[in-house]
Amino acid sequence: MKKKTAFTGKSLLLVGGNGFIGHHTARAAASAGFAEIVVLSRAATREGTTDGNADACLAGVLSRAAKGQGAAGEYTASRREIPELPCPNPAEATPVRRVQLDRPCGRGEIHAGSLAASPVRSVHLDLLDASALAAFARVRDFDFIINLAGKIDHGSGPGMYPRQFEINFQTALNLVEAFQGRAGRFIQVGSGMEYGSAPCPQSPDGPTAPASAYGASKLAASQLVLAKARSENFPALVARPFSVYGEGQPGKSFLAAALAAARSGAPFPTTPGGQTRDFVPVEKVAAELLDLCAAPDSETHGKIFNLCTGVELTLRRVLEIVNEVFPAFAPAYGAIPYRDTELMRSGGVPFIPWSIEKAESALRRFIAGNPQCGE
Repeated sequence: MKKKTAFTGKSLLLVGGNGFIGHHTARAAASAGFAEIVVLSRAATREGTTDGNADACLAGVLSRAAKGQGAAGEYTASRREIPELPCPNPAEATPVRRVQLDRPCGRGEIHAGSLAASPVRSVHLDLLDASALAAFARVRDFDFIINLAGKIDHGSGPGMYPRQFEINFQTALNLVEAFQGRAGRFIQVGSGMEYGSAPCPQSPDGPTAPASAYGASKLAASQLVLAKARSENFPALVARPFSVYGEGQPGKSFLAAALAAARSGAPFPTTPGGQTRDFVPVEKVAAELLDLCAAPDSETHGKIFNLCTGVELTLRRVLEIVNEVFPAFAPAYGAIPYRDTELMRSGGVPFIPWSIEKAESALRRFIAGNPQCGE
């Protein structure tokens, strides 16, 4: 069954859909035949003010993806949550209508009329407000829910664990409680960091050993969702992306920092580069999330899927590919020593495997395409 046929007449709720992976998933979903796509993000009153330019930019991207499916693109979000992307001509961007159901901050009355028919729209709610989410869930059901809410932060220090568990675990708990009996399928998007220092290749059926607050909190959220699937027949599964890259990737990521240095000619001090990572294009991740939506329940219920290539590349090899595209780029290998807690290997057993040639070719095409990165 083709995905477009599978999604005809179906509704999709993308939680955290205004982030890096989320916006690419929204773009893919807009071309996949969904009757309705609702992007649920944290309330602007909690995260900061919205920015009209960023709104128009992303609305235009979604509008282009949804051509032929009617008017698309009612999308608003905090600028700090939207990756920097090449903006279309403002005249071509679909007008943005703000749908604010959070007055004040998630506690306003929710009306079914606020969800008027339109392929892509946004709703702002405080995702940590369980009562607001419950009220929103009572408005209507969704055929598919993909939870991408969270914040990648591999740091450490006082307060990091409480913050990460609030963002990653509590939000997941609020969602599964609110949408029990109201979701046809719930995909909890976890992280390859849930495996941490577990032996490679890291399998969905293998051990986990998270070594950060981020990894631990994402693992806790995954275990919660899977426990609900086992104990209450909650129609859920877990998808774990690994080292995702692509247009709009976070500017602080390893690849984004290397590309910024390569373009500007700035020095790039780095470790010896022996660490391995499973670099996966964001387009592959978005496509596989939709594949998991379309797959039969018997193949997905209560299961874990790795969204990766199955190819471990050393960071040094990645920098060598950057150097192939930017010959003047000269990383200072060894200028930064390995940390005592350095994660030396990360690579998964993939849902859909790639060859090393395909993985390197995709990475090279991305690097050569002069990509734009987020903040």
